Amino acid sequence: YDYIANNGSTTGIPSTMLTGSTVLRSGAPAQFLVRRIYESNAVAGALTTIHVIIKPNARLLAGTVVELKGLTGSPTVNSAVLQLSGAGAGLFLRGQGTWTQCS
Repeated sequence: YDYIANNGSTTGIPSTMLTGSTVLRSGAPAQFLVRRIYESNAVAGALTTIHVIIKPNARLLAGTVVELKGLTGSPTVNSAVLQLSGAGAGLFLRGQGTWTQCS
């Protein structure tokens, strides 16, 4: 049996009943309601900061990977540690990400 708590009481449900694609799902696909990306300086070759703003339609679980693809033109080399900043930086593991240069 698997157990589900609801308002302080616990109910046992046979594990065989917890199969299929709709068990404990919201029915709505995960998506970002706000998706914005912009740079602080549009001058070619100048130092710039890339700003990324996202707002998911549901809480992201611990261990979720947020991946940005297609950012081209940066001379920044690959880095296992990319320091994040801003109000939401602490929501990410150690306030860090990684950077892999797009070819």
